[in-house]
Amino acid sequence: MRSTLLLCLAFAAPPALAQAPSPGDVVINEVMYDPPAPQPPGNEWLEVLNRSGRTVDLGGVAVADDGDVSAPVAAPLALTPGAFAVLVRNGEAFAAAYPGVPFIEVDRFPTLNNSGDRPALILDGAELDAVAYTSAWGGADASLERRDADGPSVRDNFATSTAPAGGTPGAPNARSAPSGPPLPPGSVVITEVMYDPALGSAGEYLEVFNATDDRTVDLADLSLNDGGPLVDRPAPLAPGAYLALVRDPAVFRTAFPDAALLDVGGAASLPNAGGAVVLRASGAALDSVAYNPAWHRPELDDAAGVALERRDPAGASNAASNWSSSLAERGGTPSAENSVGLADRPAPRGDLVVTSPFAPERGEAAEITYALGSEAALVRARVFDGGGRSVRELEPGRLSGSTARLVWDGRDDARRPLRAGIYVVLVEAVDVAGGTTEAQKAAVVLAR
Repeated sequence: MRSTLLLCLAFAAPPALAQAPSPGDVVINEVMYDPPAPQPPGNEWLEVLNRSGRTVDLGGVAVADDGDVSAPVAAPLALTPGAFAVLVRNGEAFAAAYPGVPFIEVDRFPTLNNSGDRPALILDGAELDAVAYTSAWGGADASLERRDADGPSVRDNFATSTAPAGGTPGAPNARSAPSGPPLPPGSVVITEVMYDPALGSAGEYLEVFNATDDRTVDLADLSLNDGGPLVDRPAPLAPGAYLALVRDPAVFRTAFPDAALLDVGGAASLPNAGGAVVLRASGAALDSVAYNPAWHRPELDDAAGVALERRDPAGASNAASNWSSSLAERGGTPSAENSVGLADRPAPRGDLVVTSPFAPERGEAAEITYALGSEAALVRARVFDGGGRSVRELEPGRLSGSTARLVWDGRDDARRPLRAGIYVVLVEAVDVAGGTTEAQKAAVVLAR
């Protein structure tokens, strides 16, 4: 069977024109170490690719792995530029799983361990290519495919095949993704860090932002710190879009039920004491943030459940002035524009607006809208009766943005209906960072 299938391989050049490959000319393009059911476990194989611009002779090439070396491929065996060859351990099993696909059955083909291994292509003692995979790369019940044929043999450049047959031996990879021009630093940046979520470490997340004008970025090509790809499937991020990278989707959804997310598991682990997070593409840093709890606003005695948000994606990644506490009621704005920013928005008016009169017996409530003179402050809002007594605390001292809206239902702190009359709403704000305080008040008529 083996010799018949070898004749089917598309080796167009005469053997006399084929040359011995140099390191990097021929690479391992696909690794099947964990065949999907119902294939037998021994149906392991490697696909090799001639990525050089010349015809090479695979004769004499052997597969090595942890000291084990196969028998060499019989010479001559010409492989034209861009062509594939499939080296298999069990020809009968491979032919049953991939009928019609040409292959080369290699004697003494080394076993490829599911936990990780380092298959290499050897010629006359020289290593042409090697892929030191681990199970963390993917490849469970499917092959590992090289994404960019011209890229290095590293984790970022491999992904689990999405082909229905579990692999694409002898054909272009399902996960092929030529890298194109390298992403420049700053093209994708970190814009939000939730390192101390109220629901525990499982609720941690990072937010990233595609700062390019016209380039969709596949987040599967990116990694955090020295880890592997963020995900093992395509994850496009459009220009100008934000996306939360979350540790546990179920816990994240509890706090942010409507926010888009990308599950990156432990890659988003964030120490509460602060730490460095490096976003990489093909090993090169796109952005690096050494976040610090001291970047939170000083009004916050306890920042648990409050994310650090970046004011300006184009600003310095590690300038404390470019980060501040989220002013969102939920404690963060994952996958959306941040609640803090630069002073290019209309200046607050510095007044208090209350809907008055209102009649609770008719189902009405008073809407109270305030606008502060500072970007953010600790806000306390209370309602006083005609005798100057505080009857309802609407806001006990929450960190608020420059504008917010409160609702009063006409009841006191004990939830008892109050009598009709004139009441005074008092809003007090303290901006510790700016060293300012302000108070706003307005009358409201409670009618029956």
